[in-house]
Amino acid sequence: MEPTNNIELYEELDEVLSRSPIKAVEHAGTWFAVIFIVIICCFWKVQYNERLHLPAVFNGVNAVPDSIRGIVGTHIQSLVTADRQIVEKGAVLFITDRKDTVTASKSGMIYFERPLNTGMQVPDALLCQIVPQTGMAEGVIRAQAADINHVPVGADVKLIFDHYPEDDWGYVDARVDFVSPGDNSGEYLLYIKVPLPVKTSRQKEVHFYPGMKAAASIVTATRKLFVF
Repeated sequence: MEPTNNIELYEELDEVLSRSPIKAVEHAGTWFAVIFIVIICCFWKVQYNERLHLPAVFNGVNAVPDSIRGIVGTHIQSLVTADRQIVEKGAVLFITDRKDTVTASKSGMIYFERPLNTGMQVPDALLCQIVPQTGMAEGVIRAQAADINHVPVGADVKLIFDHYPEDDWGYVDARVDFVSPGDNSGEYLLYIKVPLPVKTSRQKEVHFYPGMKAAASIVTATRKLFVF
């Protein structure tokens, strides 16, 4: 019976050897597909924005501020409000030594044009303004001609206002509204608008006042590349 077992063994071995190249090809195809998928997954598309960093200054709003003047020659006996404080219409701003009461004719943020102190004599000049916190805040960015070629109208602008750090307050989105030549040769002005009240990316409200400054980051181009 021993020779018979050897014959059977040889037949089984021959069958295995005859099938192995086909199996090898099938396995190779599977592994090739797996490796190809892994390579594709290791490539991902990266999109990034090129930005121009410039300072921005906000000089006013499209709503008319309320100008406050006092009675010349009187003295401020009681100063009820503080600079850059939000007030409601009818709120008392200050009281004079003649018991004259100066109130706000509209709601907004009070902005002192000059330092006001208790006991000071009221000058013949503008004392303060009440800046509405509704409408649009209007700002301007000064840029050089070499930079302006890459800034179209409608370009995205990221604003970080002075005294409102990004880590705590976030940033404010805006767009370039208009572009015009500046007073100086080779200079251009980028006009931007921000709706009031100003809300940051963290849903915090920034109180606006004339002369407010911000760091502006303007998107000049969007680039795409593949990274392994």
